[in-house]
Amino acid sequence: MSTDRPRPKRATQIAIGFLTLWAERDRSFAAAHISTTLGLADVPEPARSEITSAIAGLLNLSMMAVMEVGQRRAFEAAEASGRHRDDVSVEERLAATSAYIQEMSLGMPEDPDAVDRS
Repeated sequence: MSTDRPRPKRATQIAIGFLTLWAERDRSFAAAHISTTLGLADVPEPARSEITSAIAGLLNLSMMAVMEVGQRRAFEAAEASGRHRDDVSVEERLAATSAYIQEMSLGMPEDPDAVDRS
C-alpha cells in the first residue's frame, strides 16, 4: 500500500463506490471487493484485521449519516405529496438514500477539502 495522499476527488469517488456497495447490504461481497481493490490480501495480520475493522466502521458511520439525509428527504417528499411520514416505507427511505449518494458522487468537486463550509 502506498503512503502517498491520493487526489481528493478520486479518494472520495472510491469511498462513495465502497459506500454504495455497503448500502446494498451484501456486506460479504462488499468486504471482499473492498479488500481486493485495496490489496489487503498482502497485508499481514493483525494489521489486515485492524484495517478492515476501521473501514467497516467508517462505512457504518457514513451509512448512518447518509441515511439520516435520505430519510429526511423521503419524509419531506411524502409530506409534500400529502402523505404522513409514518407512511414512508423502508424501500422509499433506502431509495432516497441511494439517490443522495449518487448526487454526492456526481457533484463531487475536484478538491472536497476546498469546499466552502461557511
